[in-house]
Amino acid sequence: MSFNQVKTAQVASWVIAKCGNPIEVLKLMKLLYLIDRKALERYGYSVTGDRMVSMPHGPVLSQTLDVINGAGRPDVQGGWDSRMTDREGRRIGLKPGVDVSPDALDELSEIDLQIMEEVVNEHGDRRAWELREYTHSDCPEWEDPQGSSRPISSERLFQAFGFDDEKVSYLSDMLRSDEKVDLIFSRI
Repeated sequence: MSFNQVKTAQVASWVIAKCGNPIEVLKLMKLLYLIDRKALERYGYSVTGDRMVSMPHGPVLSQTLDVINGAGRPDVQGGWDSRMTDREGRRIGLKPGVDVSPDALDELSEIDLQIMEEVVNEHGDRRAWELREYTHSDCPEWEDPQGSSRPISSERLFQAFGFDDEKVSYLSDMLRSDEKVDLIFSRI
């Protein structure tokens, strides 16, 4: 699955509504990462379709961070700009009137919502820097990129879950196949 800005905006708006509006960007990024990570561990798919990268403050979703920072953010109907305020320093919030009820989150499945709820219940009360430290110590797929960024391969992630080589290979191949199909359909 390729990056889905509308779906990602729905996930982010729900997280912000649950954890405090506005929210620190670092906290939002960590919670979004942990949501995708849990979905990949449990079901072999990413909720957002984003690429995971190691950065100095821990693992993040690359395209989501770009969107938060105002880069690579084409105006997409129902996307980021329709739900979020512009970033103000280290914080980002919801625009007035944004609906985060399950009916308004039409891109999300019941499983997506369940994973989001689990992650926020487990980590939503933590402060941004606590989440940063947690992702450094408890997400072994993260490698210190020495001030830059480094992609986190699906193989590395699945190995971090303790999956055997056969499962790592199978799940990684499935993700690559999904990406190829998305690429073909994006050109039509």
